Amino acid sequence: MEEFPETVTADHTYVAKFVRNFDDPTHKITVNPYDDEYDGTAHNVTVNGTIDGDVVTYSTSEDKDSFKPADEFSFTDFTDGEQTVYVRVQNGSAEIVKPSYVNITKKTITVTTLDATKVFDGTPLTNANGANVEGIIEGETYDFKVTGSQTIAGESSNNYTLTFAEEGNEYTAKAMNYEIFEDLGTLTVTKQSINPEDPDDPSSYKNVTVNNPSDVTYDGNSHQWKPTVTSGNTTLTEGTDYTVTYSTTDFTNVTGTITVTIKGTGNYRGTVTRTYQINPRAITLTSAGGTKTYDGTALTNGTVTLTGELVDPSDITYRATGTQTEVGSSLNTIEVNYASDQMRNNYEVTLVTGTLTVNAAPVVPDDDDDDTPTTPTTPGGGEGTGTTPTTGGPVAAADDDADAEDEPEEEEVEDEETPLSDGEEDVDEGKTPLAKIDVWALINLIAAIITVLFGLILLLSKRHKNDDEEDEEERQARIERGEEKEQEQKRGWICKVLGVLVAIGSVVLFILTEDMSLPMAMTDEWTIWMIIIAVVELVLLLVGRHWKDVDDDEEEQAQA
Repeated sequence: MEEFPETVTADHTYVAKFVRNFDDPTHKITVNPYDDEYDGTAHNVTVNGTIDGDVVTYSTSEDKDSFKPADEFSFTDFTDGEQTVYVRVQNGSAEIVKPSYVNITKKTITVTTLDATKVFDGTPLTNANGANVEGIIEGETYDFKVTGSQTIAGESSNNYTLTFAEEGNEYTAKAMNYEIFEDLGTLTVTKQSINPEDPDDPSSYKNVTVNNPSDVTYDGNSHQWKPTVTSGNTTLTEGTDYTVTYSTTDFTNVTGTITVTIKGTGNYRGTVTRTYQINPRAITLTSAGGTKTYDGTALTNGTVTLTGELVDPSDITYRATGTQTEVGSSLNTIEVNYASDQMRNNYEVTLVTGTLTVNAAPVVPDDDDDDTPTTPTTPGGGEGTGTTPTTGGPVAAADDDADAEDEPEEEEVEDEETPLSDGEEDVDEGKTPLAKIDVWALINLIAAIITVLFGLILLLSKRHKNDDEEDEEERQARIERGEEKEQEQKRGWICKVLGVLVAIGSVVLFILTEDMSLPMAMTDEWTIWMIIIAVVELVLLLVGRHWKDVDDDEEEQAQA
């Protein structure tokens, strides 16, 4: 029977059959999905509304043979989205299948590395300090290493490696279950300065050295100096580590100071300058001198001696041009010609000139002036021959004696005139006995004139009125000043006398030391003495004027 009667009687046998009603609101089957991040444990959907006798199985498909009991069916790892789960509930002949899902998302972990900075030194910059991984499920194993490295100037991330479980290792943490958030530091290598006095960042200098050039002498070759830049034991490379520029393109000729600018590049920074120059080549040209006795023709000497060496014989040509015809001396000047204006700069020429001297010719007496002695005639001797007759022979011997006397006279005259032909004697030396050089000094003349002027001012300055010009009251005032005034007058006269003497001494010293017939120069060895004398004269003038002012003041007071 399908239904029980309202009244049950004893004479009947009733059989009851229980059938599960899944639509019964009081025991309705519901399934809750699982949706959460990975936590390392197994998870499944949750079935609600089961009663005793209900058998619950699970499957990821509707295939009846694929359903498994709960202890054989679960999800632990990341599901990569919602994974459909079918739940079958059976009770007797009744069953129901409900769909649901499991969604396990990745767990976020944080990897942290720190910053680091240094100046370039050619070695890698690394920093593992403070690095860590946060968020890995406790108990799971993995490998973590900081691998960041920066060697050249620049910056990069302080990277790492994180090794999860995979075939061939014993780690248990699975990469699929984690989402990695990176908080990575930066490794920064700054450029090293080549300038020991870097104005922008002094700390960036780490003992880079740049050698120094040396000056060279002009030799016709190119002298383009190449710097050597070193850092420790490492020689840096031009074009890679530094660049070089020059202030000129001419490295052969004398052009003045050459500035070399070395500028860091690549891993280096900063600027260093070096200077050098090509110096003129020194040579000396010496002209020969000469001496002869005046004969009306020019005395010359074309010999010029070169001391040193020309790079090319055509660089400089030269010749002696001095000439002296009249009695006296002059320099055997040298004419120098250069192949170009540049060659004038390339050489430093010192001229040493010889002296051409023409001496006065010796004085030779005329024959008409010879006083040849004659023997007076003997009275009564008739036409005499100028000889005294002697018995027994001619008188020619007397003429021989006369000739013999003439020859010593000529020799004696030549001996007396010889000093006039000595080319080494300078007749003008007697005019300036203290002069030692062949010039006179303009400053000495000016100092002498100033000294004389100071002396005249001092001498002519009026110290007090004459007695004839004073009235009786003024005369009385002077008497009252007494001896003190007399002493001041004496000192004033002493200053005047000394001033006159100093002025005279200045003139005398100038006359004795300067020959104004010689070439002029600005100073000589006597200049300092002439200046000292002028200063002394100035002091005497100032002192004398001071005493005059004192007298004038006292006279005004007396008149008042």
